[in-house]
Amino acid sequence: SESVSAALAAGFYAQNVQQAAHLCANMGGDTDTIGSMACAIIGARDGLKSFDPETVDFLQQTNNINFTDLALRILSARESFKAE
Repeated sequence: SESVSAALAAGFYAQNVQQAAHLCANMGGDTDTIGSMACAIIGARDGLKSFDPETVDFLQQTNNINFTDLALRILSARESFKAE
């Protein structure tokens, strides 16, 4: 689909997650889907260094969530599925 192509292009072009999100938000069309895919691509490509620590802190505080704890819970759930 066009959304996947746009996300791949943004993921290739953008230097970090913030740049990808900004680029995708201004593309038009299905911006939230394109942005989420592009940011996931960059996160997978570059790891934690692709995320601005201040932005991560802001998101965690604003949404009352701890991304490290969430990631560990997801990994734990994944391990339990592998055991079955």
